Amino acid sequence: MARRALGKKPQSPIVPVAQALKKLGYDPIPLRSGKGTPPKGWPKIPNGEKDIAGWRGHTVAVRMQRSPDLFGADLDIQRQDVLDEIIRRYQERWPDFMARCVIRHSGGVKVMLIGRLSTDKRHMYSNRYGVTEEHKGGNRVELFTSNDARYIAVWGRHSPPDREYGFDGPQLHEVALADLPEFLDADLNELLAIANEVMEGLGLAMVERGGIDKGDVAFDLVADMMAELEDGRHITLEELEEEASDKFVYVHGRIFDPGSDHFRVKAKVTSQGLTLWDFGTDTVHYWRHLGPQMDVLGPQLAALAAAAAGGESM
Repeated sequence: MARRALGKKPQSPIVPVAQALKKLGYDPIPLRSGKGTPPKGWPKIPNGEKDIAGWRGHTVAVRMQRSPDLFGADLDIQRQDVLDEIIRRYQERWPDFMARCVIRHSGGVKVMLIGRLSTDKRHMYSNRYGVTEEHKGGNRVELFTSNDARYIAVWGRHSPPDREYGFDGPQLHEVALADLPEFLDADLNELLAIANEVMEGLGLAMVERGGIDKGDVAFDLVADMMAELEDGRHITLEELEEEASDKFVYVHGRIFDPGSDHFRVKAKVTSQGLTLWDFGTDTVHYWRHLGPQMDVLGPQLAALAAAAAGGESM
């Protein structure tokens, strides 16, 4: 029987999108199957023309740090009326930026406004409002800058089975990075303040912002728990304690919330040892062995003492 000649594998649909992004000044990477599925070692994945030609996957993202001055304002809002009012206020305050920025959505209410920003700031966010059982993450605005060692997904699958990224207007791979409108560093606090004002004005209850030393407390860390770092490594908490001995280290939220899609946990060694602050839930996590222990022996001794005092037998 004659052997059938093997043809070339069909090109993945993410390839031309990634190639276009690269030519336009962005730093693309492939994601396997949606926003939270980066390949191992994604911060260092090469993306030359030949590299991209062999990519497989369902989603394209861009690395913030290697896309000079890239800026994203993620309006993580669950109510359409709240989003509409924030957008209206932004259009009124920054008409040129809002008319020219790239607006990405993901099949739900929330959107991301993408432009350029020259800043030394890394990561900022508004207060959190309207946390419910259905929307445990609540509503807030989060800012991504090119000092942030994260990525933003910009094309393809958002999450299975059929939620896709889309754009209101031009897609990111149709607009050069240099042609994006510039947002001013001096206006960042006002951007967040407007969002806070709108959310509060429309009746959403604010969640008190936690910190490394306050908020709900959980004693649930054990040495062999695995943490995913921004550079793609997966290490145990025992190893993380050494790494975070003299600096803050960002950890993916999946360590506490399987549905998390970003690095929302900050780790640092404090006087209590390794401390993880989950700013998605405003919870501070400590080693399990430091937590209050259930006193089993105490009540038994008290009962024995009472029985002896009363002459009762046990």
